[in-house]
Amino acid sequence: MVRTDQPRKVLAIDDSDADLALLDAFLEGAGFDVVCLGDGAQAVTAALTAEPDLILLDIMMPGVDGFEACRRIKETPALKDIPVIFMSARATAEERVKGFALGGVDFVEKPLFDLEILARCQAHLEAVTARRKLEAALEAEKHFSALQGEFVSIVSHEFRTPLTIIDSAAQRLERRAGKVDPDEIRLRSKKIRSAVERMIGLIDSVLYTARLDEHMVPFHPEIRDLKAIIAIAADHQADISPGHEIRLDLDGLPDTISADWKLLNQVFSNLLSNAVKYAPDAPVIAVKGWTEGANAMVSVRDHGVGIDAEDIPNLFQRFYRAKTARDFHGTGLGLSVSREFVHMHGGALSVDSIKGEGTTMTVTLPIKGQ
Repeated sequence: MVRTDQPRKVLAIDDSDADLALLDAFLEGAGFDVVCLGDGAQAVTAALTAEPDLILLDIMMPGVDGFEACRRIKETPALKDIPVIFMSARATAEERVKGFALGGVDFVEKPLFDLEILARCQAHLEAVTARRKLEAALEAEKHFSALQGEFVSIVSHEFRTPLTIIDSAAQRLERRAGKVDPDEIRLRSKKIRSAVERMIGLIDSVLYTARLDEHMVPFHPEIRDLKAIIAIAADHQADISPGHEIRLDLDGLPDTISADWKLLNQVFSNLLSNAVKYAPDAPVIAVKGWTEGANAMVSVRDHGVGIDAEDIPNLFQRFYRAKTARDFHGTGLGLSVSREFVHMHGGALSVDSIKGEGTTMTVTLPIKGQ
């Protein structure tokens, strides 16, 4: 795991109590967290315990000297990246070369001058900060690249499936041209429409995600009828999912709220689509609206497959798909986009779910402007 905390901890190793007291005094005074050690033999153990960001290491110590202590530190995987600054009263050119060869990054001369050693510590800790930021960025890029690769694979599959449905329905109609009764035409047309809706939803999710990244999603709040927005999304979902019943209980909502109609329509369309998709054997979807203080609350509840508890904290991450969702079509973008749209309204989107029992998604929206 990449550390991202601000580097401030210094481990000072010196057999001179006077020098350790001096280091502790002016480094602590400059805001550093200092750990002092008087024995080079304990350098590795102390470093593993303290987890310092920088080590100040005296060369001339009895028993295990600074060079040997540095060698041991650099041979320890958990410690090898910690910068080591050697301290010496009379380091020769050969000793300096040896120190650098062992992995040291700098030398300071004794007697110690507080401003010099402070400047050197700050310079090397800034390098630690830069390295950590780079490592975090590389880790994030690696993670994003993996997600992006998975996303491309999912999208390819998601497009192929509805296209196959459309092609199959069209071929059947073509083969039976002149002999197709109206009921079969309606059935094939509904399959085609459903497949097209699925593709449109996929395209919308991808486009909205790209626009969110560029901060290019228009937001135009107006005084709107929230009940009407939800009802339109519910009617649309009912039209393409005739096997499900969407029950609306919206009497507790305010007459109007300040909202962007287009964005909220997308939010409730996504939530209803998910509720239907993940509850294939539980046909009733319950939508309830009520008011809490200055907020309008809307829940969408299904009795479907539910979500594992360990998946819930990651559910709104882009491309993330819960384990219970992997047998269903989807890209892992819908909830991410929905949450961003709700946040644009100053609201919140939350989830409550039990695996095998169902899921409730709750939207909180400020009423302001009612």
